[in-house]
Amino acid sequence: MGDIGTDASGNAAEEETPLTWTYEPEQEVDISFDVTSFTSSDGKSVDPFGEEFEIYIDAPMLEIDDARLKEFNLDKNKLKADPSTEGRFIYTVEANREDERRYGVGEALQKDDAAGAGSQEGERKKLPFKTKSAVSAGDIVVSSNNRQVVFFEKTFKVTNESITGTIRYIANGETKPVPKGAFVSFEREVNGSRIGVMTIREDGRYELRLRKEYNFDWYIDNVELHYTVNGEVYHTMTKLNELFNNRDLVLTAATTE
Repeated sequence: MGDIGTDASGNAAEEETPLTWTYEPEQEVDISFDVTSFTSSDGKSVDPFGEEFEIYIDAPMLEIDDARLKEFNLDKNKLKADPSTEGRFIYTVEANREDERRYGVGEALQKDDAAGAGSQEGERKKLPFKTKSAVSAGDIVVSSNNRQVVFFEKTFKVTNESITGTIRYIANGETKPVPKGAFVSFEREVNGSRIGVMTIREDGRYELRLRKEYNFDWYIDNVELHYTVNGEVYHTMTKLNELFNNRDLVLTAATTE
């Protein structure tokens, strides 16, 4: 979520915005917004300052990217995890408008054109996060403490982009495509849990979706694929990061002892 400024709704309630991310963990995710004045219906400039208040970011799939806080003029007190609500983060806005400017990255994107509105420098905020796991689907909700300042809530609905590629197997020295509709199991080696669903959309081509209800390591856990045809089992072993970077799979006959 960058500085595109297309999600501002003005006086209307915010619409839900869809986002699609890959499965790769530790992707940088920046949440940007304005804390600034605006032109009211009577043509006067109005701002939310005068009392300290909190902005909430509910994003259970994210964690604060501490290494980048300083880059955006922030610190661990300004943006922090909520100790009482898992998956929620708190950005605290200073009561004094001039003090709050120090934590911005530039001028507000949403302009206040009212007479005497004053500077909006430093009123564009950017909060650095990163995805904390491979499956990062879910909702991100930006809201405020309504007992202090009332804003429309903003929801981003995040889905993950499937992993797609080719899949073949070697039988009697001949390489063949795994046929459309074939069942290919996708299991974590350590306990046999099926952490993903592989669908063969057409001969030799697959689509893989990972299940968020399982905990697994993107870089360490081995995953095993099995395909059975004519009583013969074909398989391969890989890791999720290796599969993500090399989408072409070749299964070979499983050996038995």
